[in-house]
Amino acid sequence: MITGNIENLDTLDAAALLHGMMETAKSIRSQHKYSEDEAMMPVCLIVGQGEVMVVATAWKNEDEKWAMMKAVSNVARLHKARIVGLATDTRWIKSDKLCSYYNVPPPEKQNIEDFKKWYMGMLRSVGGSVKGFPREVWSEAVMVAAKGPEIGTVVKLANYTEGPNDTVLFQADIIDDPSRTYEHDLRLLPEWWTQ
Repeated sequence: MITGNIENLDTLDAAALLHGMMETAKSIRSQHKYSEDEAMMPVCLIVGQGEVMVVATAWKNEDEKWAMMKAVSNVARLHKARIVGLATDTRWIKSDKLCSYYNVPPPEKQNIEDFKKWYMGMLRSVGGSVKGFPREVWSEAVMVAAKGPEIGTVVKLANYTEGPNDTVLFQADIIDDPSRTYEHDLRLLPEWWTQ
C-alpha cells in the first residue's frame, strides 16, 4: 500500500477523481497488448481524512477478489474514508446475445432463478470465466468506480476492442448511465461507513 498527503482533499470532487482514474487506467491498459488481457492490475484509491492510499489489489480468482475488497473496506473504515475508488479491467455478458447464441429465452421472459441457474452452469462449463464464452456474447472495458457516504456509487466504463497489431482500441464514448443499478459493484465496494 502506498500512502500520501494531498492538499485540498476536503474539496476533492468524485467526478474529478473518476476522470483522473479513468485516464490513468486507459493509459495503463493501452501499454499492454490486447491479448495481454490479464496484465492490468486492479487498483483501489482510499481517500481518507487528509490522506490518499493506493492499494494494488491483485487476485487470481473470485474468492481472492472478494477477500481483497473486504480488506480494502476494513482499511477504509479504519481511516474514515470519504471515497474509495476502484480501477480495473472488466468483461460482462450481453444477455440478449448470449440467449440468442444458445437459443434460450431472454431472462425477462423466464423465471430469473432458472436463468441464473442455467447461466451459472454454462459459466462453469466454459471454465468459470466470461472469456470462455464465444467472443460475440461479451464486451470488455476499463472500469472505474467510486463509492462513499456522500456520493453513493458512480461507475464509468470505457469500452474497448482489439485494434491493429494486437493493440487496445478504445471506443469514443465512456458509458456513464446514472439510471443503471450497479448491484455487483455495490457489493464489491462494501459500505464501510455502516460497519
